[in-house]
Parts: sequence; C-alpha cells; structure tokens
Amino acid sequence: MMNRSAETNARVRDICREVAGPWREHITASVPGAGASPARDDGDPFSNVRGFIINETIDRIIDGLAAGCGRDRMKEAMVTWMKLQALETDSPEEAAAFLHQLKAIVRDHVPAGGPGSEAARLLETSLDEWIDAAAELYRETRALLPDLMLREKRRADIRPLNRDMNREAPR
Repeated sequence: MMNRSAETNARVRDICREVAGPWREHITASVPGAGASPARDDGDPFSNVRGFIINETIDRIIDGLAAGCGRDRMKEAMVTWMKLQALETDSPEEAAAFLHQLKAIVRDHVPAGGPGSEAARLLETSLDEWIDAAAELYRETRALLPDLMLREKRRADIRPLNRDMNREAPR
C-alpha cells in the first residue's frame, strides 16, 4: 500500500473511517465480556479490561490500515489482543476471525467496480497481511505458554514452602 495516489490514499482513509463503527459494533456484540465496553475516552482501562483492549486494538488497526504501515507496526497494534486470543482460542484462524470480519465489512461497504473499489481492493490486500501477522503473533504467544505454565507451577509449589519456613519454630 505504499505506492498509492493521493486520491486512493484519501479514499482508503475514508473507507477506514466508515467501516470502523460497524466493525466495532460487531466485535463488541460478538466477544464475550465486551458488551460493557467502556467509552472510548474513558480514562480507566480497569473498569472493563477486555473492552479497553478491544477498543485500543480497533483504533490501532484502523489507524494502521489508513496509514499503510509495515509488519512491525501491525504486530504492535495487535499484540495485547492476540495474547488474550492465544489463551482463549484454539487456532490462529479463530484468533484472527475479527480481521476476517473487517474484511467482509469492507467488501459489503464498497461495491465491486464502484467508486472506491481500487481502495477497497488495496485494503483487502493489506488485511491479508494483517491476518498473517495476527496468526504469527498467535503462534509466537502459544509457543510461550508451556514455559509460562511451568514457571507458575513452580511458584505455586514454592509458596507453601516459603510460608512454612517463615513460621516461627516452637520454643
């Protein structure tokens, strides 16, 4: 998406702005616990952590799509959401479903061959790259889970020992 005309760039930004709302509504309605998402300008991310993560991720993805960013920025935009998905979903495809939903919304929003179809095609191509980056993040995070589980088990096993050692010896 780097070699776009100014007109195509403007249309890509317009499409991103137009599909952001419907995509946000779809995700909020389909993700458990996201229905009570805090307002986007709510300063307290702890009032609904899942909702905060969703809103932050959506904003970052839409900004990245509109600007045409590289893979590192793509991964940075999704890292928190994909960590959560690595814990809660069973496959990279399932974890990246939210991006497939956006791709479908873009397709429905811009008729093929109509005004903006070139910009929509570029967005779909970019979304394929985002989907690939999301799957990569999912796999990277899943690869870390066995080690993290082992570390947590060790901590859990050591806690009772530490409590026993810290008790006073009988006099």
